[in-house]
This record gives sequence, C-alpha cells and structure tokens, in this order.
Amino acid sequence: MKRSISIVIGLILIVGLVWVVAAGQETAVTHNTQSLTTNTSTSINDVAWRYKDSFGVTEEPYIFDTNHHDGPYGVMVDGSDNVWVTEIDSARVLKFNSSGVYQSMLGQTGLKRGWGIYLANPVATAVDSSGNAWVTDRDTNLVKKYNSAGEKVLQLGEEWVSGSDNTHFDWPHGVTVDSSDNIYVADRNNHRIQIFNNSGVYLATIGVTGVADSDNAHLNAPVHIDIDSSNKLYVADRQNHRVQIFDVSNPAAVTYLATLGTTGVSGTDNAHFDGTYGVTAVNNKIYVADLSNHRIQIFNATTHAYLATIGGTKGSGNNQFQWPIGVAVDSSGTIYVADIGNDRVQVFNSSYAYVRTMGVTGVPYITDENHYYLPYHADATRDGGWVVAEKDGHRVIKLDTNGNQVWVAGEAGMNESDSTHLNFPMGIGAAPDGDIYVADAGNHRVIIFDMNGNYKDSFGSFGTDLDQFSWPTDVAFDPDGNFYVVDTNNNRVQMFDSNHNYLATLGTTGVAGIGDFQFGHPVGVIVDSRGVVYVADEDNNRIQVYKQIFTPGNHLFVRTMGFTGVCNNSATHFCGPHSVDIDSQDYLYVADTWNQRIQIFDADGNYSDTIGGNWGGQSGQFRTPYGVAVSASGQVLVADSENHRLQIFEPFENTWKPATSYGFGSANNTFVMALETWGDSLFAGVANSTEGGSVWQYDADAATWTQVSEPGFSTTHAQKNSAIIDLALFNNQLYASTGWADPIQTGQLWRSSNGTSWSAVSTDGFGNSNNVALTGFGQYKGYLYLGTHNNTDGAQIWRSQIGNPGTWTKALSGGGDNINNHIVTSFLEFEGYFYASFENDDEGITIWRTNDGVNWVQVNSDGFGDADNIWTGGLGEFNDYLYIGTRNDTTGAQLWRSSNGTTWQQVVGDGFGDLNNIKIDTAVSFNNALTVVTKNDETGMEVWQSEDGVIFTQVNRDGFDGKNSTTLWSSGTAVYQNKLYVGTATSDNGGGIWITTPAYDLFLPMIVK
Repeated sequence: MKRSISIVIGLILIVGLVWVVAAGQETAVTHNTQSLTTNTSTSINDVAWRYKDSFGVTEEPYIFDTNHHDGPYGVMVDGSDNVWVTEIDSARVLKFNSSGVYQSMLGQTGLKRGWGIYLANPVATAVDSSGNAWVTDRDTNLVKKYNSAGEKVLQLGEEWVSGSDNTHFDWPHGVTVDSSDNIYVADRNNHRIQIFNNSGVYLATIGVTGVADSDNAHLNAPVHIDIDSSNKLYVADRQNHRVQIFDVSNPAAVTYLATLGTTGVSGTDNAHFDGTYGVTAVNNKIYVADLSNHRIQIFNATTHAYLATIGGTKGSGNNQFQWPIGVAVDSSGTIYVADIGNDRVQVFNSSYAYVRTMGVTGVPYITDENHYYLPYHADATRDGGWVVAEKDGHRVIKLDTNGNQVWVAGEAGMNESDSTHLNFPMGIGAAPDGDIYVADAGNHRVIIFDMNGNYKDSFGSFGTDLDQFSWPTDVAFDPDGNFYVVDTNNNRVQMFDSNHNYLATLGTTGVAGIGDFQFGHPVGVIVDSRGVVYVADEDNNRIQVYKQIFTPGNHLFVRTMGFTGVCNNSATHFCGPHSVDIDSQDYLYVADTWNQRIQIFDADGNYSDTIGGNWGGQSGQFRTPYGVAVSASGQVLVADSENHRLQIFEPFENTWKPATSYGFGSANNTFVMALETWGDSLFAGVANSTEGGSVWQYDADAATWTQVSEPGFSTTHAQKNSAIIDLALFNNQLYASTGWADPIQTGQLWRSSNGTSWSAVSTDGFGNSNNVALTGFGQYKGYLYLGTHNNTDGAQIWRSQIGNPGTWTKALSGGGDNINNHIVTSFLEFEGYFYASFENDDEGITIWRTNDGVNWVQVNSDGFGDADNIWTGGLGEFNDYLYIGTRNDTTGAQLWRSSNGTTWQQVVGDGFGDLNNIKIDTAVSFNNALTVVTKNDETGMEVWQSEDGVIFTQVNRDGFDGKNSTTLWSSGTAVYQNKLYVGTATSDNGGGIWITTPAYDLFLPMIVK
C-alpha cells in the first residue's frame, strides 16, 4: 500500500568569516555552520504509471480524402464557379473547381475544436468579392472569416456562448453576401437575420429577436439564405414551411417582397413545402431544397410560378434524395444538391438531368483498423482485451491485448436504429458472462452483443418510464450480475437484474439537482467488489457514492467526491468527470475530462495518483479524455477522445524518493545543478539568483544536509556567482565552477580542501570577460579540465595539473574552429581519447576529441546532420559505447552513440515518443543499465533505462511528483552509496534531489498495490 516517508533536512545558520588577501593570492572564505533539522513528510506512492502504447492515429479520426463527404450540410458556388461543400460532421469546408477537382480546405478533417482556424459544426459558407470565405459554425455560435490563404482574419460572436444581443448568435446557420459585401447571417434560434458590414460591424436585423411567428415581420427558425444579383434576399423559413423574399438594396430599410409556399402549412404539392431548408436564386430561377419531401423545387424568380421538381422520393438513386439540405447553381445552370442523408452532393445540368455524384453514396468516409473516430468509453474484457465505444464513428470495436482489431459492430459513420447499426454509442460494459452491453445513446436503448460481436438483444426506447431511456451513456455490472444504466437526459441511473427486470432508480426522473440523490448530468457508473456504486455527475463536477444495503435496489448515500458545482484542478476536485472504473483492489479511476487527466483514489476515497493532466497530442497528454478502463493485469486504457486515439498506461514500482526538501527550504534555491561525491559525503551545487549559489553537504548517516559555503562564496561575489554549475574532486580538493549571473558577470572557479573553507582560483573567467560561465569539469592524464560559455569568442577549454591559481592554461579556444560552439557541456575519457561536447544553436552540436589534451578534432557532423540538435546533454559510457543526448525542439530529444568515437548511430530520435521531451541531459551507467534523463517542461522530466543501450523503459513518474522539469547535463547526477541521485529544477518550489536504489525488478511492471 501507499506509505509516507519522513526525510530529515538540515537547514543552516550561517556565520561567515571573510579574509581578503593581496592580489595574486587565493581569496579564502571560511564557512562555520550550525545545522537545524526539520522533518518534512512527503507522500510518495510505491506504484507509478508510465505510458506504454497508443492505438489509433493522433488527431486523425479516419483516413483523409476529399472523395467522401461526411454530413454535407451546405453547398455554395462562388463567382468563379468554384463549389464549396460545408461538411458538418467532419468539421471542414472543401473547395472544388467547376470540374470537381479539389482545391483547398477550411478547418481540419474530424477535429471539432472550434477555436482558431478549426471548425466544430460548420453549416454554410459564403464568399465575398475579395475572395474571403465566411463560415457559420453552429455549435460554437460563431461566424468566421478566412482569407484566400485559409487564415482566420475575423470572428463574429462569442466562442461557445449563445446570446440574443447583436454581438451573439444562437445556432447560426445560413450566410450570404450582398453586392456591397455586407454579410447576412441566419441566426436560427433567435429567429432573425443579422446584417453586418464586411468588417463585422452590426448594421440591421430582419425579424424580431427571440420571437418566432408567421407574419411577414417575423421568422421561425430561418436556416439557409441567399442573395441574387438584384440584392433580393431569399430566406428558407423552416418552421413556417416557406421562403421569404426581401429587398436588401438598403440594409437599413429592408422591404418584404413575397413568399413562396404556404405559411405555416406543410404539404407535398407544388404550392407547399415540408421543412424548407436550402434556397438559391440564379438566372431568374429560385431553387428550394424541400427537406422532408426529399426534392428540389424550382420556380420562376419573377412570377414565382412553379417550373420543375428534381427528386421527390426518398432513396439513394441518382434522382432520389435523403434529406436534401442545401442547393446551389453555377453560372451555366449546373445544379448542386447537398444530399446529407446519402453523404453526397448530386450534380444536375440545366435541364435537370443527373450528371454525376460528388462523394460516395452512403459512405461518409473511409477508415481502417488503425483509426478511431472519437472513442468515448471503454471496458476491459475477461480475455485481457478491450471493447471501445466509438461515439462519432457509430461503432463498437473489440481489441485484443495488443490493440489488434478482433471484431466491429456497427458501420463506420452510419447512425441507424436497426440491429446492425448504432447511433452515438457512448457507454459500454462487459457482463460477467462475456456479453457486451452498449449504451446506444442516440437510439435510447441498450444493445447487447455476445463475446464474438454477434447481436443478441436490445431493450429500451425513448421516454421516462422505468424501462425507457433518454440518451443513455454508460452501463456497469455489480458482483451479483445486476446492471446499472446511466439515463443521462432523465437525470437518473436505472438498475436492472440480469433478466432486464427493473429494480431501482438513483436520482429523480427528469429533475436536475445537487442533492445526495440527485444528479446534474450523470454520464458514468461503476460498481466495485463490495457493491459500492460510483456515479460520475458531470455538470455538478462530482462523483456520488452509494452502497447497496439489505436487498438489491436499496441504496445508502455514502459520500460525495469532489466539490458540488466547483470545477477545479486540485487533487480533490473534478471538472466534468465522465467515465469511472475499478481495479482489482477497488481503487477508483475517474476520467476527469476537462482537467485532461485520470484521477485515482483508494477504496476509501483517498486521493492516490494522477495520470496525465496536460492538454496536447503527445504521449501522456490528453485532449478531453472521456473514457477510462482498467484490465485485470492493471493496465489502464484511456479513451483520448479528441486526439482520436487510445492510450495505454502500465503500473510500475516507483523506487524514486526525495532526498531533500525543495530548495533546501528556500524556493530561491531554484536548481540543483551539480552533484559530486567526496569520501563519505555527497555535495550539491545549487543555483540562486537572489542570494547567490551555494554548496551543500549530505551526511547519509545523520540524514542531514548542511550548507557549506556562503551564498556566492562570499558577500563580495554573491551576485556574481548565482549558479554553482559543476563540482569536481581533484587532488583531494573539491572544485566548484560558477556563472550565468544577472547582470552578466564572468564565471569563477573556487575550491576547498575540507568542504567548508573555499578559495578563489579564478574570479575573472580566466582573464576573458566574455566567459560568462565556467561550465563542466573533466579529468584526463593527470589534468583537470574546465570548459567555458562564451557567446562572443567561442567556448574555451582550460586545464591544470595542480589546480592552483596561475597554473591554468588554455587547451582550446574559439570553439575549436567555430565560434558558434559557445558552450562546453561535458567531458569524458573513452577508449584512450578525451571527448568534449559543445552546444551550437546555429549549425548544431559538435563533439571533439584529443589524445594529448591540446590538439582537438571534431568527430561528428554538425548536429549529427540536423541543425535543430542545438544543445547537448552530458557524455556517458555504457557497454563499450559512447553516448550523447541532444536538445531538439522539432523532433524531440535524440540520443546518439558510437563504438569508436567517430561513427555515430541514432538510438532515440523522437523524445521517447513525446515531443515535450525536448532534451536528454544525463547519460550515466547505473545498476547494469544506461540511465538517461529528459527535460520536459510540460509533464515533467522523465528517467529512462536500458539494459542494452537501445530499448528503453521509463522508470520514474513524470516529474517525479509532477513538479520537476530538468536536470543539468551529467553534472546533476551522481551515484552515492550505491544509489542514483538526480538534481532537478522546478518552476516555483526550488530545486530538488531525487534518489533511487538498484532493484532487479526495476524493468518489471508492479501490479499489486
């Protein structure tokens, strides 16, 4: 089980005594110390989680192509006869030329984000005389203006906020442009047409805001609109079953002209419509998409006399439609019909004869076994696999343990109500007998498949009766085989026995509330082995907990997890919790969706751990994770919904513990940069830009840390020595290098013969004012080497056989032969040669070597052929290979190795699958394995180990406790008393030191808590 660890920290009372002696002599600073001990209790879980695998293609719900149309809601022809198809279900607008050749796209296929250039549910497009495209995005309540390059340049409305004033919309639908480039928007739920100039300034309103009526001054749910060459506005007034015609020559004084259809009366003859939706007027003809009559009606624009009909019967033939929702006509009279029910655009000539089909009839998109369209909820199956409810793909998918597809129920993109189709399946549960129960939300039913995916049964229908549902979203089983169905829109959870007989209700039917037995919007349910029921109450930002007592169906309220109505990202809060699941130890897993994380609690409701917590598309990041499931082996599957993928995480033994309090008790000690052993002690070099850097000593027996240097080594140098960059033991003295002061000062070199009295070796950057830091140490053939950071002259390397002032000589200058080699980061002796690594953010990093300490040769190509490899980590040796890590913000961190020092092989090229792992700093051999440490400012630094130097496994929790982002080269790592210590930095807590002990099972996932 989890446990607390007490760490004794030594804080310091400082009494300083400073001697300043004659020039040319060492400056001695004696630091007398008195230790204070402080107990800090830090809870560290023995089990942590690491990313294992992903199924699906990130941000790609299905295979991209332009030969299919997923929900063509609008169609429009611009002044150049280009055809624009607005696809509501794929969140994009496609532009084709008059021959049907694809030209460009607005939005991104299937990514319904709505912000920036993205769209969520676009319904119509218009193009002004400058080539700008105006798109109405229904659910975000926005109208977006894109320039001809596809860049968003203007936005009308407030994102995801509906309203009735002149700066808001409520489900905007149609959009069109007049001859003055004024913009007209059909604001459907406000029952009005809003008029703006081309800069988005409000001009006027047609209709009465918020009032639906049938006279000529009112509208009732206006949808598509169009303006002809005479500035006549045509409005498909849907609920009034008519087309209203206005003169908009003067937007400030709009005049009603005429009506097509019979106001308020639907019908099938040529004088009536049934749900007018699309309209356009071209070449003295008016074309009306008569939605529910499945036809296009054509009228004379002058006399309004009926001319012709295209279609008229529901079907998928070339002259049939299923819900024709939009219509457009080009300059030659070619007619384009958005046939949304068939997922196509039908094309007819000016004589109304069928010409061709854009799209594939009845096929909205193509997919394969590697794509998932908004996976929503999931469950583990008893064979070790998974079942996934693919909400927007209208499928249930069975996977084996390796993510291979076993079977599929439903048809991709097709939402129907028969036994072979699904309609927004959202919840899923594996029954004890192996059957799969699916909450088929759009069909208001629970549908059952056997373990091989064959349909068995279904029950439920739309309503509020005990055996009816309104948008069911989850299913879960109790230990006795009874099951619970989350009946979301009825604000309740229904309980049934194994024969589908009603047993009980949690919640109040049709009533949302905050009481103990009420829900705001329930979306998830799970039952543990004790019969404890957990309900995810999304809108109330809480988990409600109940216990069955006495007989099935009798429930006692136990507690609320989270804070009712409060959305927060603390460990004890939720923000939109969705799916819930239980592991074998009755630990609760909550998909805390809007916090982009999975929260884990023990059986008593105590917080245990977190997976994720960051928005993004990298491994370990989420975009609205709606679902979570736990297998019998302890693996966790997360339905990473808006990344359109599944991520797998596995438990492992967390052997890392803190070795000190953050910042040794001061947040100003921001970074533990250097670690070095000397005798029985471990020394740490710390950065502090406020008081000056310092050196600390650890006594393992007493478990105390003691500050053993003045800040900056003395009051004189406190602000100059803001960072202790590296430590080295040489000739029985401890050396410390400094630099990176603000304002910029030269780096300095100090040493101590006893660990408490410090002498200055160089305080002027070895005589070069551009040496802003003295960086990493190395030792070779009896010399101590020290690199510099110099942006002006190029990095330098200095060396000395005795280390005394005045004995240091320059071994390399000018960055070798390139002044852009401006920082020496590390040294290492390997196979008789001495190697140095250089950072270079112009051409890329370089590696140099020497066999005499003076003559240096570059042994790699700049940046290993990639100029984005701008910084290096520390050199390391493992299994007869030389290793070096890089920083690469484009590909993620890379790791390279060489067996001879001149021929290099890439081992890692993608930040271990996470682009936020931008740098590999440490490469050190420990416990018969290669250990490398990444820099990750998003989710926290990661430690990876490999027994062969090629295949790596993460062995720490991200950021150790989520707070630590980086270490420094290999300077910040040391093996002390057979334990690995890593110095770290945090953003606001102070630097840390983390420790792990060798363990044979370090690479084996630990399942038992």
